Amino acid sequence: MLQGDFTLADFNIHTARARLQAYGDLYQDFFTKPNDLEPLLKLAGA
Repeated sequence: MLQGDFTLADFNIHTARARLQAYGDLYQDFFTKPNDLEPLLKLAGA
């Protein structure tokens, strides 16, 4: 889960290294744990 206060300005090429060092890989769980995409597909009308 994300912790801390984030804005869109925090996610750019200039802040990536410092963010990774401070918080680690924010997408690690997405790639290493099962994900249920059904709710997203319903939102997309699929």
